[in-house]
Amino acid sequence: MDDCGEIKKLIETIKSAFAGVLYPGKENIAGGVDYGDLESFKDDSWTDWEDVPDKVIDFNFDSLPLLSPAAFKFFLPSFLRRSLTDDCDGDLVRQFVLVSLSPSDVLKHPTEFLEGKSRDLDKHQINAVILFLEYCVRFSSDPDSSDPDDAEQAKKCLDGFWRDKQSACDKLDISSN
Repeated sequence: MDDCGEIKKLIETIKSAFAGVLYPGKENIAGGVDYGDLESFKDDSWTDWEDVPDKVIDFNFDSLPLLSPAAFKFFLPSFLRRSLTDDCDGDLVRQFVLVSLSPSDVLKHPTEFLEGKSRDLDKHQINAVILFLEYCVRFSSDPDSSDPDDAEQAKKCLDGFWRDKQSACDKLDISSN
């Protein structure tokens, strides 16, 4: 991805929004059914999401939807940060983050699933997700972008769920959960 200054500012926003989010514990990683492939997320030595190594995110690039709401809240900023890197692994992570943040066309009640995953996010965290998605729209809309489909997926995320979630938080004036 281009524009290092914008990326650095976005990463700082993510860091600030998710500061203090606690590791949910090994027993609270899986959201519903534990598919067994989430073992690399079960590391009690992580006290902060910034402790999660990129290689764990790269290896589990498609696992975000499998996490419990508490694990989703803890690992989401690691996935966002990793997807902002300018390499093949970061691109793959970004593509699956965008899929994970959008209402699924294959589910009977797509927004209910996403609402369940994101229910623990406060308005600052929701805003950080929205800024990430807006960045993806701008970056991926660039004619030189290697992933023009990411712009459409990011727009789908914004218009299909995240802006509505932000509006609901603003109406309730929720500052934290």
